[in-house]
Amino acid sequence: VAHVSAMGPPGGGRTFITERLKRHYSNLAAVEMDNSSICHIFNTLAGHFFKPFSEDVQKLVGPCVQSALEIFQEIERELLPTPAKTHYMFNLRDIWKVFLGMCSMNAKKCDSKVVVMRCWAHEKLRVFGDRLINDEDRVYLRKMLDDKLENTFGLQPSEIFDKERLIFGDFMVQGADTKFY
Repeated sequence: VAHVSAMGPPGGGRTFITERLKRHYSNLAAVEMDNSSICHIFNTLAGHFFKPFSEDVQKLVGPCVQSALEIFQEIERELLPTPAKTHYMFNLRDIWKVFLGMCSMNAKKCDSKVVVMRCWAHEKLRVFGDRLINDEDRVYLRKMLDDKLENTFGLQPSEIFDKERLIFGDFMVQGADTKFY
């Protein structure tokens, strides 16, 4: 009989596992990746995707990756799971989901810095913001986005959030051979 289990470190809703239970298992531990490794992975992926885009858009890849990682780490550090917020579990797949959404853009339709940053903000709100359950947490995320837009990208939040909602999707033309995001 083989039994496989997995666990994370105690904290954030996870309890301590006793030595008496752990003695029945062979332990395998993995350390978290370094920030430079994470940035290298996402810079490579996004850099390859954005090659057909204009040079202004290609220059956004590094800052987008760095900002996405910083926002992820801040959210992971500050918005911990609690009994009321058990789904506040964030991991590297969330950063991947942001860039997966951004990689749905088309160079012919999204050719400006503002449009790409709108998509970046939309993906951050979709991946992280859709999980948040109260206005306090949503405002916290929005302030982080506004701060990154101003300080990292030199854009005014009102320029990016010019409508009530940012919506990107490929569902506008049913049955289209080429779907534009």
